[in-house]
Amino acid sequence: MSGELGGRGALVFPITVTEIKGEEMKALVPCLWPSTPAGAWVSIRVVGEEGTRLGVFLGDMALGFRANHDPETGLLTIGFSHYNPAIWVPGLNRVVYGCQSWWGVISSPEQLHQITDLDIQNVWYVKALKDLTAAKEGNGVLHAGTPLETDHREEDGTP
Repeated sequence: MSGELGGRGALVFPITVTEIKGEEMKALVPCLWPSTPAGAWVSIRVVGEEGTRLGVFLGDMALGFRANHDPETGLLTIGFSHYNPAIWVPGLNRVVYGCQSWWGVISSPEQLHQITDLDIQNVWYVKALKDLTAAKEGNGVLHAGTPLETDHREEDGTP
C-alpha cells in the first residue's frame, strides 16, 4: 500500500518503496555565491566564542538530506540539501559553517583582523532585526536568546 499525503504535504506511513535512487549531487560544491573561490583566506568568528581566527573557504557544504517519494512508481529519491558556506579553521581543527559564524574574505593572513561585537551590530541585517524587534516589543531592546546564526556575506566581502 502506498503512502498518501497527509496535511501540509507530509507522508502518511507506511509507504511502498520499490527503488531507492541517489541524486548525482556532491556534499561539497563550488561556492553558490561566485565571489568566493575555494581556497580563499577568511577571517572568522564563531558564534558564541570570543576572538577571530584564520580560516580557509572550502565551498558550500550540504547540511542535510532530502527525500522525494513518488507513490505511483514507489521511487524514493534522496539528495543533499541546505547548502551553507564551509570554512576549515585550523586553530579549531574543524569545519565551521557560515551559519555558525561571522566571516569575511581577506587577501592574505596578514589582513586578519578581529571581528568585534560592534562589527556584528553594524551589519545591515542585524540592524534590521533590532529595528523589527524593537518595533514589535516597543522598547528598542533585543532580548537575549539563542545566538543569531546567519551567513555573514556582504557585497564587498567585509564584515
